[in-house]
Amino acid sequence: MMTDPPLNHIERPLPPWSHCDSKTQCGRARNDVAAIQSIAEFVAAVKRDGQQRLAYVTCMTCWNASTYQAYEWDQEPSGTLRRYLSSASQDDGRVIRRELRALARLVDAHRDEFDALVVGLTAVRDIGDRT
Repeated sequence: MMTDPPLNHIERPLPPWSHCDSKTQCGRARNDVAAIQSIAEFVAAVKRDGQQRLAYVTCMTCWNASTYQAYEWDQEPSGTLRRYLSSASQDDGRVIRRELRALARLVDAHRDEFDALVVGLTAVRDIGDRT
């Protein structure tokens, strides 16, 4: 009798400061799955191998979540943060509250530097906005 290979899962992006254990897009712990890939790796595999071929080896829940919530921090920080906050378990929620409080204290301690960074980032034009 032939058994199916373990499915590939897609990791859920995290904000860069987070120390929460990363989960898959379907909500499983990283150490609970045999294979995990980033959204970028998944997108590259779809382009290289095609959707039909990957459908046999990829978790469909991860796939579906990645198609409508494929937020990498560098591409869309607010999307990553929205997903991070909305999918937190009770334990993760405690960690997230601590992280947000720590971020607020860092901003308070370095307000001038933070404000200068925000102004500097406002002045940077996204090349994608060019017409």
